Amino acid sequence: METEADIIITESFSAGESDSFPNLKAVFAPIVGKNKFAAGELEGKGIKLFFVEGTPEIVAEHAFALALTLMGKIALHDRNMKENDSWSFENSYWDSICGARVSILGAGRIGGALARYLRPFGCIVTGFDRNTRMTPESAYDRLTDDLRAALNGAEVVFVSLELNDKTYHLLAERELELMRNAYLINIARADIIDEAALAAALENHILKGFAADPWYRYPESYPEGGMGTKDALSPSRYDFYKRDNVVCTPHTGTQTTAAREIYIDQLLSKLGDYLAQ
Repeated sequence: METEADIIITESFSAGESDSFPNLKAVFAPIVGKNKFAAGELEGKGIKLFFVEGTPEIVAEHAFALALTLMGKIALHDRNMKENDSWSFENSYWDSICGARVSILGAGRIGGALARYLRPFGCIVTGFDRNTRMTPESAYDRLTDDLRAALNGAEVVFVSLELNDKTYHLLAERELELMRNAYLINIARADIIDEAALAAALENHILKGFAADPWYRYPESYPEGGMGTKDALSPSRYDFYKRDNVVCTPHTGTQTTAAREIYIDQLLSKLGDYLAQ
């Protein structure tokens, strides 16, 4: 069924969908992630695609919170005290992020904000990116385009890369092996990390722990990054997410009132600029 809309606002746009919009001139996305849009098809038809800039500081804050929760065993101790009335100090030692060797994969705006948050804790921060250069305001101790160099010796690794053909399964068995005894925190997209390799790395105690906001599976009624219904669907086809050394959040890295207001303002600003042309 064809629709006469000139402009649509949507969180996804699949290949072939433009055939239903013969008059379409522009697509506005109230999100940052580009992986759910057939950008090449839209560009080929001369349809403009706009994304909001997002809230990098808030996403970085969530990444930092995940790291502290994981390394500090906060979720584990909270669960034990609530469910088991447990005051057990067995396995109670936790790891501080102070002075840790940290690598941030993706030295863009989120990675930069995260590096600034880490600086007061005395962390030695390496940024990995193929297109980024060090600037005077950079909070990194060094930048590299060598993934192996970024992973070797890191105690904490954050993933804040865009998902595309080059980053899909960027972290697979070989790369995870380089992170032996490190903590891995993903704030980007799940498929940057090979799912089977991640499950094996946790099962075989290669990684010291894992935390993530994005996941491999979502309920149909759960818009990625949104607050949908509570359908029963595990976030991975493997059960590693149930482990004590794994911390999960349901893709809520931008679910703050402030972030939502910023997204709306950014979307309306882009829409207004477009209509004013």
